[in-house]
Amino acid sequence: MESLKLDPAEEKTAQFRKHWWTLAIEIGFIILLAIAPLFLLGFFYSNFILTLKMGLLTIMLYIIWLSAIWILGFIIWMNYYLDVWILTNKRLIDVNQKKLFHRDIATLRLENIQDIKIEISGIINTFLKIGNIHVQTAAGSNEFTMYGIKNPEIAKEAINRAHQEEMEKAKIVRFETSPTPSELP
Repeated sequence: MESLKLDPAEEKTAQFRKHWWTLAIEIGFIILLAIAPLFLLGFFYSNFILTLKMGLLTIMLYIIWLSAIWILGFIIWMNYYLDVWILTNKRLIDVNQKKLFHRDIATLRLENIQDIKIEISGIINTFLKIGNIHVQTAAGSNEFTMYGIKNPEIAKEAINRAHQEEMEKAKIVRFETSPTPSELP
């Protein structure tokens, strides 16, 4: 994500993406949608005698159907490729491509993190190490969720480490700026 601007004192420490399996499932569904009309067409050819004009119309409609499926597959791939979570030394950034021309970018300051929870459900997700990460903020009602991420344990550790480093920096700054006993009135 080269277009994302970071603050001058901010540096990218990690980047997380969805697991390839999430894309494979969606592409598998697209392939099923692409070949389903062939089964229907085989049924009609075996039970009815189609005229030449009807056959040409059927082929033209199938080509239009495949074009629509191709566009849908491109949108699915684009959403997979452009969804990214970026961890910096100051914040966690969620770049979510929702639609073809609709992107949602949300940020969460590391010092606002209260809890991080990993959710892995299912045999395939456990075997392939795919999970969701829920980051609870200090506001209590706000939750930052990353779905279908690969290696959620590694991502959780990286976020925890960055959070602890940011909290240590905040303690040092607070300690250095607090008045000494001789400065108190």
